[in-house]
Amino acid sequence: MKLTKIQKNLIKVCNLFNLGELESFEKELSHQNNVYKVVTTKGTFIIKEFTKDAISNYYYLNKRKKQIQIAEKLNRNKINCLIPKKLHKRSFFFINKNYYLVYNYSESKVINQEDFTNDHLKVLAETLSSIHKLDMKVDIPCFYKKVTINTKELLRVGKKHQEFYNYLKENKEKLDELIDRSNKDIKTMKKNLCISHNDYKALNILWNGLTPTLIDFDASGLSNPSCCMAEAALNFALTNNEYNFDKYKVFIESYIKHYGPLLEHYRDVLYACINGKLQWFSYIISKNNFNHILGMTKELIHYYDNIEKFYEIYKSIV
Repeated sequence: MKLTKIQKNLIKVCNLFNLGELESFEKELSHQNNVYKVVTTKGTFIIKEFTKDAISNYYYLNKRKKQIQIAEKLNRNKINCLIPKKLHKRSFFFINKNYYLVYNYSESKVINQEDFTNDHLKVLAETLSSIHKLDMKVDIPCFYKKVTINTKELLRVGKKHQEFYNYLKENKEKLDELIDRSNKDIKTMKKNLCISHNDYKALNILWNGLTPTLIDFDASGLSNPSCCMAEAALNFALTNNEYNFDKYKVFIESYIKHYGPLLEHYRDVLYACINGKLQWFSYIISKNNFNHILGMTKELIHYYDNIEKFYEIYKSIV
């Protein structure tokens, strides 16, 4: 049987790391990169492939290496992280125009966020606060960026898509305020930065009982602790497009208990913390898929409509 390109590459990775002979492989869920569960004669491993789109030059390769250093730092401070194997002090290896990382397979499992109990949320909040307290200098650009979205032009090009057009026309002022206020408030957040995972969500957390292991540090770097906490709370509170305010409260209450008082005004935090979603929204707009654009627009407006509720929850805690 003729081998596929990925089979050939995986065999080369297995040979390089002396992982044994390749017996089988299957693709795992991943948003940006190809991740494979590989079974060999010596065991089970995870092999992560980075294409030229993910690592296009030395700058991005160096950034990925620094992100691995963040995970290693967390691991040394008793925050469990999945760390890639090293060979000759290197983690990344270049094979047939792609880069590869190798991990030992973990039996720990991802839990759907709707199945998170209060105990899960408390552990996650405490873990995040511990990350934010670490003193680590890292030369990675700040996570926050100004987002420019011309909603007037978006309304014009979306006129052929009636449902989207009607919804944006009705909510354009809200979206404009959300974008403008977020861009304004991230300037304040940049004055207080720490290292963080920056993609702290259910898919990136493996569980063994109530012990979490963090995976996928591709977005890690500098972030504002208050913003990062608020964004994580939103991630864990949103299920089936609705917010569970009780879960939101449990998470931020536990975080503040372990981290201490937040330095920024929380209403500013609530606008600034949506910056990551706005960056993603801008990317989706560039792809001209109006079903996705409509879904994201509804998510952003739903968030805008609940900002005061989130602020009231915060005030009830402090």
